[in-house]
Amino acid sequence: MKRNREEWRKMVAVIILTAAVIIVPFTQTNSIVVAAQTGTGGGGAPDLHLLESITFEGEIRSAVRADFNGDGTADILLATVLEDDNDDEPNDTIYLVDGSNGEIAWTRHYEESSVKGIVEKDNGLNVILSYSNYLDTEFPGYAFPIPMIAALDGTTGETLWSINTLCLGATIFDMGNKDALLLAGNNYMGDSVRAIDVERGFVLWSLPGFSHFSLIQQASGEPCIITSCDRNITAHDPDDRSVLWSYDFFDNEVYHVESSQDSIVGGDGFIVHYASKSDCVRALIIIDTASGQENNVVNLSKLSVISPYLLDWGHLDGDQIPDFLVGGISNSSEFAVFAISGSDGSELWRTNLKIDLEDLENTFFLKSEIDGNDCWRVLTADRVLEISGEDGAELWSLEFPEKYDRLFPQENDDGEDLVILAATGSTLQVLSIGEEEGGKAHIWIVLLGIVIIGVVVVGMWKRGRGRLGKGDGE
Repeated sequence: MKRNREEWRKMVAVIILTAAVIIVPFTQTNSIVVAAQTGTGGGGAPDLHLLESITFEGEIRSAVRADFNGDGTADILLATVLEDDNDDEPNDTIYLVDGSNGEIAWTRHYEESSVKGIVEKDNGLNVILSYSNYLDTEFPGYAFPIPMIAALDGTTGETLWSINTLCLGATIFDMGNKDALLLAGNNYMGDSVRAIDVERGFVLWSLPGFSHFSLIQQASGEPCIITSCDRNITAHDPDDRSVLWSYDFFDNEVYHVESSQDSIVGGDGFIVHYASKSDCVRALIIIDTASGQENNVVNLSKLSVISPYLLDWGHLDGDQIPDFLVGGISNSSEFAVFAISGSDGSELWRTNLKIDLEDLENTFFLKSEIDGNDCWRVLTADRVLEISGEDGAELWSLEFPEKYDRLFPQENDDGEDLVILAATGSTLQVLSIGEEEGGKAHIWIVLLGIVIIGVVVVGMWKRGRGRLGKGDGE
């Protein structure tokens, strides 16, 4: 009898230890599943994890997640602003939160600051931001704003350099022997696109007269600088800035040309979204990067929506010509999304998304892929959903824990899980869409634990039966 009790005690101890091995890994994770498998398309929805939540002083205006100090963990850089402006001190604060311990590594104070980008360095990243430097004048109560752009050391927050310019757009440009900050802005001497030495802040060269730019990859693999102003786009050789070709929109009285770095089309051309003042015609045009000739024009005025605009492009009808994802407000005051064929301008499909019109500035369309077909993840203020590029059908939808004021979608290091920095007032939450890191390992631990418990229970049961049989024989 005593031996029986001892063996049962051993079995219970083994079960408890095994259960502990199963449970402990789950208690060590920092994430909480806030929405799981609520897909509307019959399954296949990822999980939504809340990784962390942090509260700061002031309203959060921008946030970036990356390894700024080079220690292998993702840090968070964010900018906040206090509504009660104090004329004596800057009311914007730049924070860097160390991802390894969650503590604030450094802070800097500016006026009207905005993070424009990040630059790789030997160990970590540097920060590019714009801000205003106010100078006192002879008029009481009036200070003259001077727009500035600066580079900060991501590890220490130290200012590396600063220059006087109104930054309209910035990106990092590989000039072959060194990296440069390609910058569109205004320095009170007119619009210009300039290349800035990222290490010292020197102006390397300038292209005056242009207010916007894009970096386009040519079919040869060489980059091409596209500059634009009100009625013209011009292609420049990146080595000597010579003009390769120029395209004028004067026949259409164009008031807006939109060409972005995301508008690269297969290395052969790029998309320009333009409109005319006279008859409010909006159109998309594909321009060949090498020659500057138009490949195709798609008229958007046929769509029954107000102010249609380009959301993204993809390949949706099986040919090599890019098709367009276009958004606009329908006659029923709903936000409509259209898929337009790039070859003939026909409507492939349309869908109405339940998005508050006031939240459109906080809505993002992120292209993804399922079985080789383009689809889009749509981030709104209160949910994330995925729509098919084939017919616009909603594949799945996940509700956010709350409705957010601002969303800052990031890309995770593994390129698979989508990380979102979501801000409401002064609180920042880090959300992850996808399987939690270590999730598969947890599943294997659970299965292993079940097997161990099963083996112990079956073994004890068999030994008990064997003893019981011997007792009957005696």
